[in-house]
Amino acid sequence: MLTYVTFSLAYFSQPWRAVTASHQDNLDFVESYKPLNRDVKNLRIMLHGPVGSGKSSFINSVESALQGRITRRALTDTISRGYCTKKYTAYKIHKGRDRFYSFIFNDIMGFEKMTNRGVNVEDVKLAMKGHVPDGYKFDPEVQFQDDDDDYNSCPTLDDRVHVLVCVVPADNVSLMSPEVVKKMREVREAASEMGIPQLAILTKVDKAYPQLATDIKSI
Repeated sequence: MLTYVTFSLAYFSQPWRAVTASHQDNLDFVESYKPLNRDVKNLRIMLHGPVGSGKSSFINSVESALQGRITRRALTDTISRGYCTKKYTAYKIHKGRDRFYSFIFNDIMGFEKMTNRGVNVEDVKLAMKGHVPDGYKFDPEVQFQDDDDDYNSCPTLDDRVHVLVCVVPADNVSLMSPEVVKKMREVREAASEMGIPQLAILTKVDKAYPQLATDIKSI
């Protein structure tokens, strides 16, 4: 079962809601979180979705919230709407000198309609199984193979994806091609077979509903 979360890329001069005790509890949990399995050093969270859905922007927003300042470490492309992420990029978030939060975001190239454009579905499946190393550069026209030099033939539990996040832009969800939806569904079904928990995040909700730009509480 998917859990849905809404997310806005809008900026506000004043906080749109006060940080309550429950919100602080959530931040405290993230601060102290450690995987229960000792074979896993970090919870690996992989984001996937169509090109331009806001995967990198979401990572930046999470890091900004935890750092207490605006960060732009994950590159984004807000002009051409092309894919900016070309590598299987891992992001660890600092929480003090030489210390990191116990989770990793893995950003991947987005899905596109054409078979020779965007990330290959089979590459995403291999990444979920831990066969794709951090820093691998995706090639939309060539599938990653087990005889490639960078192929991780013996992935550890720490190499595998533990949570899959589907990022969908609310402002053009109705314009997503059947081909892209099919690719996303195939990844979701593969993750379900692997027992990987999944979340769905709706981004750009303020663009889908302009009234949210002034009052996001009505989201």
